[in-house]
Amino acid sequence: KVPTGIEDSDFAEAGVYVNEDWQFQITRPDETWGMNASVSALIRQANGLPRVEVWMLGPPESDAFQPTFYLTPDALFQGDSPDSFLADLELELSSVFAGYAPEEKQKVRLDGGEMTYWVFETAFSSRENFLPGTRFWVQTVSHGSEVFIMLGNGSSDYFPVNTYERIASSLKFLD
Repeated sequence: KVPTGIEDSDFAEAGVYVNEDWQFQITRPDETWGMNASVSALIRQANGLPRVEVWMLGPPESDAFQPTFYLTPDALFQGDSPDSFLADLELELSSVFAGYAPEEKQKVRLDGGEMTYWVFETAFSSRENFLPGTRFWVQTVSHGSEVFIMLGNGSSDYFPVNTYERIASSLKFLD
């Protein structure tokens, strides 16, 4: 079958997104958070799998801000390491977010991989950015030759890091 574009994703049960191709699942924190996912069969990663994006939107905290959690898996190119992937990711973040100012990264070893997380601030809030806000939480989880990138946004008034960590901890690998 020839892929024709973005396909809607199926949710195995309310609040849980399961992706059989990438062999993972992730769960929204509670019913106040919406969840959507898209699979783009036309855009392929280095491992040949389709691009996947999972979005979770929290209840609005004010007229100007709504917490958003974003996840996308990516594949390492042959010869790349999780550290070189992180360097490329940071370069991309610094080009997307004006005034990118990261805090110290924390690394944790996992079975078959590594988790890295950090917070960064931006110079200003702009709707033109990938996500609105001035504070951001980033976590990457390497699993074999794949890296799962997770981002959460925040403002000076509201930055739900604990919720983002709870969502990230729900990431499970099916293999």
